[in-house]
Amino acid sequence: MANRQTQTRRPGRETSDELVPTLLLRAVAGLVIICLLMVTGARILGVEPVGRPAAAPIEGVKSLVLHTRRDGTATVTDPAGAMLAELDKEEAGFVIGVERAIARRRMQSGIARTEPVQIVRDIDGRMMVVDPSTDWSLRLRSHGERNAEVFVRLFEAE
Repeated sequence: MANRQTQTRRPGRETSDELVPTLLLRAVAGLVIICLLMVTGARILGVEPVGRPAAAPIEGVKSLVLHTRRDGTATVTDPAGAMLAELDKEEAGFVIGVERAIARRRMQSGIARTEPVQIVRDIDGRMMVVDPSTDWSLRLRSHGERNAEVFVRLFEAE
């Protein structure tokens, strides 16, 4: 019989068949549990999330209806149907993406796709696209200046 020596395992040391040290796994599991406890405690105590800018008073609101086409262009009208803008393929990309996100929310809620959306500008100059029928909103500056500029022009269009 071969002489077998039993090896004692030391905590935190890898053996040849271990990919991740046990001590490291326990530490990660502990951090996950601590994070879950912190989030649960904050929710139970009603702690408000920090990192949201305070809502500024609204400077103006404009209602629009977004119409997209399969060829990559879009038209924007006011709720009465008067044409505000005709967007070519270069300008319409972000508008089409916003319209699709709104259409999906509306489809889930059983709301018509042709209801107007609102562009809201606060006194700090921040702008949002808001769908009042689904309570969906999108802060425009978070998607880049160029994308926001299309909606700024729509907001200022007569």
